[in-house]
Amino acid sequence: MNLDNQSKAALGGYTRDQLDAAFDQIKDPANWKYPIDTVVPADCGPRLIKTAVTWFAGCIANVEPVRDAEGILTGWHVQAAGYYASVDR
Repeated sequence: MNLDNQSKAALGGYTRDQLDAAFDQIKDPANWKYPIDTVVPADCGPRLIKTAVTWFAGCIANVEPVRDAEGILTGWHVQAAGYYASVDR
């Protein structure tokens, strides 16, 4: 296993760049350590969301689908305690 594969294994099968991009959509823009309560696009899947939140904020994300009036998935509602509540005690 090369270093890239080891790194991806440690990151839940994602690259650091993938986690960075996902968390950029999830985090509070005022301070990444704040609690999380946001909606992200549907293409950012729940497994990636949960992995990114755990990696950066050290907590577990609750992820619920957001659907339009026709029932089509439009995004994911993400809630988590955030870094301050989970790690920085």
